[in-house]
Amino acid sequence: MPGRTSKENGAAGHQRHPVYASEAIGLLVIALLLLALTLIRHWHDIHGGLR
Repeated sequence: MPGRTSKENGAAGHQRHPVYASEAIGLLVIALLLLALTLIRHWHDIHGGLR
């Protein structure tokens, strides 16, 4: 808004850099891939243990 100073914006005017969002998405993708690979590798042990 015109007329507002940076001091008036304070916490409400603080914006995160888009890099942080993409970093978080990348970490989630890596975590999901590791989970999927672990489940695929040990599926027979997990499935056999349920019987």
